[in-house]
Amino acid sequence: MCKQIVVIFLCVFSFQTNAQSFDFLKSDTTDIQKNLPGYMVVETKFQHGHHKTTGVDELQKTIETNPFNTFEFRIGWRGYGRKKWQQLHNFTTYGVAFHHVAFRPYDNILGNPTSISLYMDYPLLSTRYFWFGIDLAFGPAFGFKPYDPETNPNQKAIGSKVNLLFQPNINLGFKVNKRFDIAFQAGLTHYSNGRMRTPNMGINLEGIGLKAVYNMKPFYKDGRDASHLPDRPTNTKVFLPKHKNYFEFIISGGFGVTGSFNEYETKDDINYRAMGFSIDAALKYSHISRIGIGYDVFFDESLVEEYETIENQDIPLKDKMYGGIHISHEFLIHKFAIITQYGRTFKNIPGRGKSYMVTGFRYDVSEKLFLKIILKTPTELIADFALFSVGFSLNSQKKK
Repeated sequence: MCKQIVVIFLCVFSFQTNAQSFDFLKSDTTDIQKNLPGYMVVETKFQHGHHKTTGVDELQKTIETNPFNTFEFRIGWRGYGRKKWQQLHNFTTYGVAFHHVAFRPYDNILGNPTSISLYMDYPLLSTRYFWFGIDLAFGPAFGFKPYDPETNPNQKAIGSKVNLLFQPNINLGFKVNKRFDIAFQAGLTHYSNGRMRTPNMGINLEGIGLKAVYNMKPFYKDGRDASHLPDRPTNTKVFLPKHKNYFEFIISGGFGVTGSFNEYETKDDINYRAMGFSIDAALKYSHISRIGIGYDVFFDESLVEEYETIENQDIPLKDKMYGGIHISHEFLIHKFAIITQYGRTFKNIPGRGKSYMVTGFRYDVSEKLFLKIILKTPTELIADFALFSVGFSLNSQKKK
């Protein structure tokens, strides 16, 4: 259920009607109003909550019967309009977060993860006295005690020391005075390795929390005196050119590794190869959105486990490959994009079905070149594999 909520959250978050062209991004990078000051924040957060069960007996008897506590420290920048993309995204706050979870008992077979993540505070409603919005963070998490058939055989939830944290929250914040804010939070914390190692049951936490925000004094990068400036920035709005719709042709390919779907007691060290190739036709219909349709070809070597009576080398290549058609949406934040896709294969795939979903992130290196990381899952939302991809894009936008 938690994974379903995560995907729904991404879809809702990505469906905005207000995608940035490369020319727009280029001007946004070179036309920074360098005379404007910087405003930074320091945040601390405490969260308390409970586990969504992993189904692992030993964990159900220990840490899953007790609440958990999290402690977080953040440093961020107020996006009040020094760049145009900040205006497009409701003057968001963004930065780096350090996050630690304390399970009870603290000495347990799962560990107590610590993460370093990028975060974004995305206001949906803001007034003089309070704000309401979405808080999103993701990054690597360390400190897990992975499953090991000899040294940690009862920890059958997750098989890797390092996992990915994904954390969506909703915020309701209040401005206490010129320097301090407080905010109430509720949300999810999800840890997963994308089935790069087995097991990968996923760790899902639900919690509520309290956040304190300190607004630091403004400053100029060149060291000019900023003592006369207001304690909080005033959102700076500039003229944004009307978006003109245009089409893109996108091609990408990537590779990854995936673990076993079978009993990990005997297959804990097995890694299979996975690859993917896609071609998309997409429409950029706003400054921050792209929608499209595409064709996928996947290679999943772990499908050999669906033919256990046949030796691996005797399974034809075509039985490890399959194709499908997807619809997609991308939500653009400066040079980044949040990807959500839903697809259908041309045939029923043993152990996988016919439907699949893809979520991920894309980074535009240049006008035509991009990098992306995606997670493919069946609609049951049990991870198939993660792919690290490179791609190229051509568009119909006329050059001035």
